[in-house]
Amino acid sequence: MFDDWQNEATLNTVMDKIGVTYEVLKYLGGGGMSKIYQVYNKGLNKIHILKIMDFTFLMNIFEKRGIKDINGEFNKIKDRFRTEAKIYWEFAIPNIVEIFDFGFAKSQTRDIDIPYLIMEYIEGKNLKDFMSEKGNLDLKTIFKISGEVLTTLDSIHQKGIIHRDIKPSNIMIRDKNQEVVILDFGIAKDTIANLAITDPHTAMGTLSYTSPEMLADSKTVTLQTDIYSFGIVLYEMITGELPFRGSAPEVLLGHLDPEVRFPKNPRITGGLNRILKKALAKVPTDRYENANEFLKALREIEKEIDEKPKKKYIYLSIALVISIAAFFVLKSTIPEWKYNRFISSARTYIEAKDWQKADEALKKAQEIKGMDTGEIVALSNEIVAKQIDTMKEDFDMLKKFLASPATEKEKTEKCREFLAKHQNISGYKDTQPMLDEANRFISNLNADFKAGEQYQKYIDTVSNLIKNGDYERAKGELDKARKIDDTDEVKRLSITITEGLETERKNGDKEYKAIKDKINLNQYKAFQGVYPNSIYLRDLKERLKAADKNLPLEKYWDKPISKNGKGYYELTFGIELNGHRMIYIPEKKIWIDKYEVSWAQFRRYLRDEKRSIPSTVSNEYINNGDGFPAVVTYEEAEKYCKKYGFQLPNKDEWECVAGKGSLTYPWGNESPDTPTSNSQWRANLDTLDGAKDKDGYKGTAPVKSFEPFSSPFGAVNMAGNVWEWIQGKALKGGGYLSLEDDLRIENVRQAEPLDKEGFRCMKAED
Repeated sequence: MFDDWQNEATLNTVMDKIGVTYEVLKYLGGGGMSKIYQVYNKGLNKIHILKIMDFTFLMNIFEKRGIKDINGEFNKIKDRFRTEAKIYWEFAIPNIVEIFDFGFAKSQTRDIDIPYLIMEYIEGKNLKDFMSEKGNLDLKTIFKISGEVLTTLDSIHQKGIIHRDIKPSNIMIRDKNQEVVILDFGIAKDTIANLAITDPHTAMGTLSYTSPEMLADSKTVTLQTDIYSFGIVLYEMITGELPFRGSAPEVLLGHLDPEVRFPKNPRITGGLNRILKKALAKVPTDRYENANEFLKALREIEKEIDEKPKKKYIYLSIALVISIAAFFVLKSTIPEWKYNRFISSARTYIEAKDWQKADEALKKAQEIKGMDTGEIVALSNEIVAKQIDTMKEDFDMLKKFLASPATEKEKTEKCREFLAKHQNISGYKDTQPMLDEANRFISNLNADFKAGEQYQKYIDTVSNLIKNGDYERAKGELDKARKIDDTDEVKRLSITITEGLETERKNGDKEYKAIKDKINLNQYKAFQGVYPNSIYLRDLKERLKAADKNLPLEKYWDKPISKNGKGYYELTFGIELNGHRMIYIPEKKIWIDKYEVSWAQFRRYLRDEKRSIPSTVSNEYINNGDGFPAVVTYEEAEKYCKKYGFQLPNKDEWECVAGKGSLTYPWGNESPDTPTSNSQWRANLDTLDGAKDKDGYKGTAPVKSFEPFSSPFGAVNMAGNVWEWIQGKALKGGGYLSLEDDLRIENVRQAEPLDKEGFRCMKAED
C-alpha cells in the first residue's frame, strides 16, 4: 500500500465528480489496472467500494513499452471497465457483488475519461482467510460453499461469461449469513462479444489456480477453465493444502502434467477422488460439461455421506453380538495378534520409505513383547540400511540441484527438505558428513544471501538519495556497500556522487548569491529542496529570520505555507484537524482561524464523534448550507475545540487579531455602511431603515464573505455576520442584526443562558 494515497491525482479527479455524495475513508489496495478505496455514502449512511482505473500505473507501463497511441490504449481499458460494470448490472443476484454506480471523470492532465465503479462493501472474509481461521472445514460447510459457487458459475456461463480467476481470495463469505459472493470480474471473458476484460500487460489469474489451457492461450479458453480452477479450490477446502506445491516451476509442471496427480489425503474418499480427477482433467473436454453437472456429482456424494449413519445403526445390534462372541474367542491371542499387526505395519512403512512410522510400529511391537526380538532387530537394521541408501540417492540429487542455475532461495529450501527427511539418522559415519555438508551449505548461502541483500539495500538507498540530490548522505551509504563488495556499480555511483557534490557546490554558490539579499520563505524552501546539503543553508535560514519577523516556528516551514495579502503566514491543517485554514499571529505566538467555523466542518466533527445534530441548534441556521457559519452553544463550541486540540481565543487574543490599538473596526475606522466603490458595506449588518440589502445578504453570510475587509492579520468576518464565542462565555464582534456599536473591536457582551452563536478556533504554540 502507498502512504500518500490522499494526494493521488486520479483519486482526486474522481472525487471532484462524486465527492458531494461520497467521502474516501481509506485505501484498500490495487494491482494491474485499478486501485480500490473504501468510501462512505453520506446520503445512504453506508460503506461502499470505489474502484478506479490506475491512470499513473498504466501510464508508466505504456511509456516503458514505448506505446505511441496512449489514448487508444486507455480507451480499450475504459471499454473493459464498461463491460465489467455491465456484468455486475446483469447479474443482480446475492452471489455476485452489487454495483451502485459507473461513470467517467475527465483527467486533469490528459484528454482521457477515467472510468470508475462504485460497488457493494461486503462485511466478511474471503475464503482464503475463512479457511485459515476455521482450520479443516467440515464437509457440510464445503458442500454449502461449493453449491453456491457452482450455481453462480452456471448462471454466468449461461450468459456467455467466463470468470477466469476463480480462487479463494475472489470468493467472499458474508459474516451475517455465511452467504458466498464472487468478486473481481477484472479478467473475465465475454465469449459472446469475444472480449477479454483485462489489462493486456497483466498475467491471467493466479498460477496455483490456473488451468493448463490458460497457461497456453488465455484468449481461447472455455467455461471448463472455471471448472478446473474451482476443482483446485475444492481440493484445498477438503485437505487444507493445494494439490500442486513448491516453486513456480514445480507448480507449473503440476498443471501441465498429462496425468491428473495430486497428493493422497485421508479426507478424499473414493467418490470425492473421482470428482476431483474429473474436474482437474488436463483436457477441457474431459472435465464436467458445465458447473451444474459438477454440482450434481457433489450432491450425490453428499447424499451418500448423509445415509452412512443410518446404515450404521441398522447393523449395530448384529455387530455388537458378533463382537462379544469374538472377544472371548480372541482374548487369549490378542497380544500375539497385536504384535504381528505392528510388525506387518513396519514392513509396509519400510516399503513406502516412511522411516519414522516404521520405527514407531517397531517400538509398539517391542512394548508388547517386552524386549527386542530377532525380528525387530532385523527390521531395525533394514530401516537404517535402506534409509542410508535412500539418503545417498537424495544427496546425489541435492548436489546436482545445488550446481544448477536455481535461485538461492530454492537451493536453501532443497537443503532444508533433505535435512528434515534424514536428520533422524545422524551419528553414522556414512550419514553425518552428508548432513554436515547440507547444514554448511545453508549457513554459507544464508551468509552470502544476507550480505548480498544488505548490499542491495545500501545500493537502492544510494540511488534514491542521488535522485533526491542528497549526495552527502549517498556518499555515506555507498561506503557501507563498498565494505561488503567493491563492485563496478559502486565505482560508477561514486563518480556520480562526486560530480553531484561538485555541481551542487558550484550551483548552490550561484543560487545563494542571487537570493541572499531578497530572502523569503518560498525562496528558502526552493533552495532547501534543490540543495539540501548546501553549506549556505544555515546562513540563509538566519538571514530569513532576520528579514521576516512574521515567520512561524521552523517545524511549519516544510508545510504548504503561504503569505497572505496582509503579510502574515497561513496554513491549511490536514483532515486530522478538520481542514482549518489558520493565520500565524507572531505577536501572540498563536494560530487562529481565518474564517468562522463552517457547518461543513461542524458536520464532519459530529460524524467523527458519531453524533447527530444537537437539538439546541436552530433549523434556520442548518438550512443556510455548509458554507455558512456554525451557530452553536458555548458548550458545543468548547467540545469542538477540545476534539482537535484547539481552544477558544480569550478577549486579549481576539482583540489583537481584530486590530485593537489602532482601529475602531477590524477593517479600519470607517462605519460599516460607508459606501465603497461598488456600494457594498464592509460587514454583514442589516438595519431597520430600509437599506438592509446593501450588505448583499438578508441573513447570515458565508464564512468567506467580505474578505476585502479582513482584519490587519487577514481574519475574515470578525465584525458583523454572527457574534463569536470567546473564553469566559463572552461574545465579540456583533451579528448581522446588531447595532453598529456592537461591531467595535473593544465591545464585549456577556452571554445569556440560551445563546447560540458562531466561533473561530485558536491553536497556541510554545
